[in-house]
Amino acid sequence: MEALEDRRVLASVTVSTVADAVNGNVSSLSALIASPGPDGISLREAIAASATSGAGDTINFASSLNGQSITLARAFLGEISFAKSITIDAGGLPDGITIDADDPTPNRTGTGIRVFNISAPGGGSAPPLVTLVGLTLKGGDVGDSTPAEGGAIRSEARLILRDCTIKENEADIGGGVFVQVAGGATPREVLRIEDSLTENNDADEGGGVAIISGSLGASTNDTISIIGTTIRNNEVVAQFQRRSFEFRVVSSGLRIEGQMRKDGPEFLLN
Repeated sequence: MEALEDRRVLASVTVSTVADAVNGNVSSLSALIASPGPDGISLREAIAASATSGAGDTINFASSLNGQSITLARAFLGEISFAKSITIDAGGLPDGITIDADDPTPNRTGTGIRVFNISAPGGGSAPPLVTLVGLTLKGGDVGDSTPAEGGAIRSEARLILRDCTIKENEADIGGGVFVQVAGGATPREVLRIEDSLTENNDADEGGGVAIISGSLGASTNDTISIIGTTIRNNEVVAQFQRRSFEFRVVSSGLRIEGQMRKDGPEFLLN
């Protein structure tokens, strides 16, 4: 089993502003640290600079940002996209940090954006490993858009969510989180959710979380682990009827390990 771990010693950068801007030197992490924008280093800049590195760098947050919110510049910069291993860690902030995709409408219209769109690198490379810690992700709306998957996170990477809250997001599939990892010969843990909360998200399928492991219809020995986590009050809207299917898994052979607290309506495992 290929566990969701990465033991390499890697570079790190500290986000120092809640502004969503790119006005520093993002040619590399060292260049950004040496030449940040006038408002400091933004999360978007840190991710862009990290993209130039082949390693899985760590992005953390200045203590002055504790409990604050980063509102994405939806109309000007859009969602935050990347295709590499990375750790975004607000675990050092007692109250974490919120990243708001700034949904412009109260209903699912697809006129908004998601927070993170994580692609797999090309050329047959192994799926990256992305770890998110201490984040609240909200305000995504990609319903009726293309692709309309993952209101807060759309991931082709193996994904760890630790001490995160995913709430008030909308999509056609995976209202909060959508994960689809290409099949591999080695069994992998494709999703791990620890000590987190997913609530009040909305989709046609998988109101809270949707996972596709490997190719549709193909057997896989991959796993997901859900530990100390609450998934509740996420809704599915289909044929003008509201149902309460919170969690959808599409795969024949995917194993689920750990414990999920069912504090709200029913969840669906296929």
